[in-house]
Amino acid sequence: MNKFYIQTLGCRLNQAESEELAQKLLTLDWQLVSDPTQADLIVINGCVVTHKAERESRQVVRRLRRLNPRAQLVAVGCWGEKVKRLGGRVPEGIDYLIGNQDKWQELLAFIGVEPKPIQDLAQRQSGPGRGLIWIQKGCSNQCSYCLTRLVRRTLVSKPAEQVIAEINQALKAGAQEIVLTGQNLSQYWYQGWSWIDLVALILEKTPVGLLRLGSINPLLVEFGPIKRTGFQATLKAARQLVALYQGLGRDRLARHLHLSCQSGSDRVLALMGRNYRRRHFEQVARVLQAGVPGINLTTDIIVGFPGETETDFQETLDLVRKVAFGKIHIFRYSTRQGTLAAERESAWGRVTEGVKRERAQQLSQLEQRQRRRFWRRHLGQELSAIIWPQTSQTTNQGLTDNYLPFRLVRPLALDRAALARVKLVALDQEGLKAELVEFSQSQKR
Repeated sequence: MNKFYIQTLGCRLNQAESEELAQKLLTLDWQLVSDPTQADLIVINGCVVTHKAERESRQVVRRLRRLNPRAQLVAVGCWGEKVKRLGGRVPEGIDYLIGNQDKWQELLAFIGVEPKPIQDLAQRQSGPGRGLIWIQKGCSNQCSYCLTRLVRRTLVSKPAEQVIAEINQALKAGAQEIVLTGQNLSQYWYQGWSWIDLVALILEKTPVGLLRLGSINPLLVEFGPIKRTGFQATLKAARQLVALYQGLGRDRLARHLHLSCQSGSDRVLALMGRNYRRRHFEQVARVLQAGVPGINLTTDIIVGFPGETETDFQETLDLVRKVAFGKIHIFRYSTRQGTLAAERESAWGRVTEGVKRERAQQLSQLEQRQRRRFWRRHLGQELSAIIWPQTSQTTNQGLTDNYLPFRLVRPLALDRAALARVKLVALDQEGLKAELVEFSQSQKR
């Protein structure tokens, strides 16, 4: 039996696609191995969102080639697409390079096998108790810094009935929570259905106990006829989402939304090519925080974007204080050749690496204070959560529906992930502690 090993870097969409590839190979009687030295085929699904991500992809190639000189080593996805579309050197050690277009078909052709229809995706899981389902790919926005949109050009939305089927299959296989992912969820549009309509359908048609969502543009809806109605469509979508949390999604739809902000300065947002302004973000945040108590709004912020002044950065800090994000992913601006920002860096004004580091540190310190303040607000509360089996830790770890990580005061002997109610009882230097209140009704069944 042929054996394969997959290494995935980058976003959840990459992870979901790697799982699809694994399922395809499993149906062809290949064997998935956890030790790359035992593999006949090694697949690296790489990432190019930043210089650091691309460097890590190259390091992985070198390490895996050193561990297994005899295997066929194939690089797929955004990394391959960048080299093929925008040029660049194919890293030494790679036998074959595949981009994003029809990549699985191209891979199967490379290894000389005929694909078979996949009848059952029930084995798909992304880690302990988690089913990762992609619902859309591609992005039509024109963000000036983004290389990913250039290597994932085609807009694709998965049919709603297929999403429902895949979720039910993942639940049947033992997944306790489902995560919907994509490059830009707000551009999901299938036969008049937005991603919010799809979420409502999932809650109605599946017994999912905990449904989490991937990254979303602050405008919430960006595709189909609704796009032409302006910001009023965003406010309507925000209210629709609140109603979903208060109705079908109560205790099932994770109270966590990752709204990618990127900057608090309107001037910088315009240079970035973002399709909203600060006031839009603040209004959406107010509607969601008022309508969904305990919701955790998290975000991405780029510091040191070309042309960003100290005044611009202070406006970003001000927005962070006003919205009170529960977590921020901080990125120092990274030049990506082929993007508009890379072409105009000199004209807009380069920010030195020293200034980038200083701003990132300031923002990180504010983020840490806000995150712990958000955690502290929930002490004494009972929350829905997923609890994972013990690994090398002394006790079980878990994640609340609103994305608060915790560890149990008293360990549980679990053979699989479990949905439960927990009470947050303490906060120390290592984080939150919780006590089990009860397992969820779906878990009891």
